[in-house]
Amino acid sequence: VLTHTFRDRGPKDALLLILLTAVTSAVPALSSSVICIFNGVCFGPVIGLLMNITGNSLGNALVAGFFTKFDENHDFNKETKHPNRILERLAHFKNKMVALILGYMIPIIPSFLVNYMGVRLKMDFRKQFLCIVIGVLPTSFLYAFGGDAIFKGNDLRLIVSALCIILLVVGGVTFYRKKHDAKKTN
Repeated sequence: VLTHTFRDRGPKDALLLILLTAVTSAVPALSSSVICIFNGVCFGPVIGLLMNITGNSLGNALVAGFFTKFDENHDFNKETKHPNRILERLAHFKNKMVALILGYMIPIIPSFLVNYMGVRLKMDFRKQFLCIVIGVLPTSFLYAFGGDAIFKGNDLRLIVSALCIILLVVGGVTFYRKKHDAKKTN
């Protein structure tokens, strides 16, 4: 009965949850993680993943679009300090797309700051949107598959999903940190 109650949802429910995911990812004080886990619980891991990617990408794209429009009316070319140490390091990456992707992947960096960084870097909106989609993929995966695993009581899937994401993020950061340090010594 519980499975039927949670999994018997239609397109209107999916659209509502996608919009809720977009809003919670766009508003700085809100976290979309609970909604993203709920997407996995209600629609299963694959559809929940697609809903998470869509909602998080739309929310971040709206904020990035707002900053882009705001940038047309204000001079952001002055040197300003980034309010986040990790974001400061990412801003100095030679490959700006990789910096943005990592910024969206690291959950402790508020995504509105990463959106702002994309505008500051004068990145084309299509490239920034691609960075958003790739960057939100790991956490979207973790939340959808984790939510489904919690619902089904599958601890192994939850642990494997979390380990995969952790290894991906740590591996990516380590690789680019070594590459960045190697360029400094040359």
